[in-house]
Amino acid sequence: MGMKIIAKAIEATLVGQRLEYSMGDKDKVVIGRSSACDLVLNDPSVDAVHACLEKSENGWTVERMGLEDVLQNGVALPHGLCIPASPGDDFQIGVYALTFLPELKQGDDDDLGGFSNPGGIPQWASSVLVLNGPASGSSIEIVEGMAISIGRSQDCDLVLDDVRVSRRHARIVNRGGAFWIEDLQSRNGVSINSKKHKGRRRFYPGDVLGVGHYRLKVCLNIKNLDEGWARVLGMHGSRKPTVSHQGLVFGLLCLAVSLIAGVSAVLI
Repeated sequence: MGMKIIAKAIEATLVGQRLEYSMGDKDKVVIGRSSACDLVLNDPSVDAVHACLEKSENGWTVERMGLEDVLQNGVALPHGLCIPASPGDDFQIGVYALTFLPELKQGDDDDLGGFSNPGGIPQWASSVLVLNGPASGSSIEIVEGMAISIGRSQDCDLVLDDVRVSRRHARIVNRGGAFWIEDLQSRNGVSINSKKHKGRRRFYPGDVLGVGHYRLKVCLNIKNLDEGWARVLGMHGSRKPTVSHQGLVFGLLCLAVSLIAGVSAVLI
């Protein structure tokens, strides 16, 4: 499975510019302003040769090669050292925000136990919905292979104006139909169904995510969902019943009790 880098300009006159670089089978990509680089970011805020992503036998690493900063998940990297990097990581190079993601293709295995995607990648209609607060009812699309940043800063994809929300608080990744939330070393962390978490955690559509005072939920509509994709999403026997499933079970039990009581009355 190859990798890709999505670069989005977040400052200056380039705001909104989006570049997507497919790495294919490459094990190394050099990023900078020079036309000799693999991924060219043509802005004065970017050094001629700014950074390098490289795959070694121990996994991916990122190296800051220029004089200007490279931020990895909001943390500035030291110069000249190879720092471990993971698919889904966010970087900032000059005015560009970059996301490093797997490039899933039909037939690729996902990263959840080597499960093979059945019938190729379905058409997702997924969004992150804000459930409360001044932004209640607003949503942002999150398609397969995409990551969205959440925070108080206007540079974030989803801006939440709350003093308990850090400037760059968290990000949500849709990777092969599996959803992950990662706390970006925020002050107050994130929660999944009211349980606090640090670092990166998988969650499922319908789970309630907590960021500051805000509550979020991923909603999706999938056509022709089969058993294989149900496994990818976690909608299979290993998951606890949802509230709606519990309600159905309770209703059936009530119906059974009523029928037994009716039969008993007839016999008496």
